[in-house]
Amino acid sequence: GLVNVGLIRIDDLLHHIVTEYDVIRMFPFANVIVVLKVKGRLLAKTFNWGLANRGSGMFSIACGARQNPAGKWVADDGTVLDSSDRQFLIATNSYLLKAPGSPLHKGPQVTVVGDVGFYAQNFIKYLRGAYASSPSVPAKDLRHPLSAADLRGSGPKA
Repeated sequence: GLVNVGLIRIDDLLHHIVTEYDVIRMFPFANVIVVLKVKGRLLAKTFNWGLANRGSGMFSIACGARQNPAGKWVADDGTVLDSSDRQFLIATNSYLLKAPGSPLHKGPQVTVVGDVGFYAQNFIKYLRGAYASSPSVPAKDLRHPLSAADLRGSGPKA
């Protein structure tokens, strides 16, 4: 997966009950989570582009790959991405398909497989499911807000 940090826009610590409004403040843009099929070498180029944007909203965080000591990107399965033509499925935000300079800008090397909806809606859905058994989030009332304590770890154990 790949997410640019500018996607998340909340500047304050939430010391109160977290509401849907807070989540919308976190994800104020109409970004959709998209699933893409891309070659490993394009992923490596995209990861490097994200790192080069450190200090800006386009700085990106990669999941499922790491840089080795030689600076090459290696997938969790051991594939060296920088030289790979293997196709990978990744999840990212729709903005990276149109962001200026983004290697993922719509083109022949990127296939959009589908989308799974807006970030804010998915995050709300995740929180409702993850904390549905919490005493502060009764399963019968999913509109009930989450407390900051719920988000600090009193929820389900992985």
